[in-house]
Amino acid sequence: MEFREVLARRQSVRSYNGTPVTDSEITALLKAANASPIGRGLYQNVHLSVVRSKPLLKQVAAIAGEAFGDPAMDPFYGASTLILASCVEAAATTVGLANSACMVENMHLAATNLGLASVYLYGFIHTIAKNDEIVRALGVPKGFVPVAALAVGHTDKTLAERPLVTDKIQTSFVD
Repeated sequence: MEFREVLARRQSVRSYNGTPVTDSEITALLKAANASPIGRGLYQNVHLSVVRSKPLLKQVAAIAGEAFGDPAMDPFYGASTLILASCVEAAATTVGLANSACMVENMHLAATNLGLASVYLYGFIHTIAKNDEIVRALGVPKGFVPVAALAVGHTDKTLAERPLVTDKIQTSFVD
């Protein structure tokens, strides 16, 4: 797929059919994350957890649902895989958050290129970050905090190309 087409087809998908993501697809997503710009090249300050355990995903969904007052809530929308981005605690509101966002966006674009559906997740992260037991179960190392995630999987929805425009974001030109 041409890069312009990847951009035009990338969208936040909130409906998955449960088909597992393959190991080779995960590898491609991890390569995209590893190609991300990381502040000062401090790759040791970021971490990814690939979560495919259905019981663990259900447990995390239950915690998120309770926090948001909706026990039926599934923050992963039925996706078979969650890739959680974490960074060192000291940088969780600064460059670590930006680095994690870059990693998630690269994986989001790579997923589109692979024909996978994905959605950038943020809202439930702060809730689970308070639960040390869950954070450790998700593979987040000590001294790190989860800051963003990507749900990825297969969907029955067609990822239609949309027009690329320049008028959604207010822009100033300074010459």
